[in-house]
Amino acid sequence: MPRLFIALLLISLLSCQNDESNGEEKSEADANAIVTDTTIATIKFDATDMPYIFDKNASPATLTPQDLEQIDSLLLVCVANYNKTIRQDLQFMKIDLDDRLYKKQLVAVVNSLGEKEVWVNCFCDDFSTPWRTRLLLVDDGGSCYFNLKINLKSLKYYDFSVNALA
Repeated sequence: MPRLFIALLLISLLSCQNDESNGEEKSEADANAIVTDTTIATIKFDATDMPYIFDKNASPATLTPQDLEQIDSLLLVCVANYNKTIRQDLQFMKIDLDDRLYKKQLVAVVNSLGEKEVWVNCFCDDFSTPWRTRLLLVDDGGSCYFNLKINLKSLKYYDFSVNALA
């Protein structure tokens, strides 16, 4: 019985990590993605494809479990600070991390000062795109889509942005 349970668990875990590309062949960009769980994907920084995220001199970095904990902690602080600024007539723009299931894309780099930084892209609707392997960028959408950068050395966040509404 324990062997059957372990086998089913392994099959389940492997099926969760399958590419969402609906049968498409994996590209080189897909190979750069690391699925960390069902709601988080780490995507390798590529200066040619992602020059708008970080300086072109940044180099890809990997994230440790401690980095992921720090990212989650700073994300909570950032969202709480943002929510405090929302006027009463704009309450629909609040970000509710408890009520909505947000997926996160993480792009980690080492900057020119040797500090690890992460771009955190959060969204609650992926439009059935292969979000685990390709960046999801949208216009509008309100509090369902937001992103920020985190410096893991200084433990500070910056460039926080919530998508506007049409």
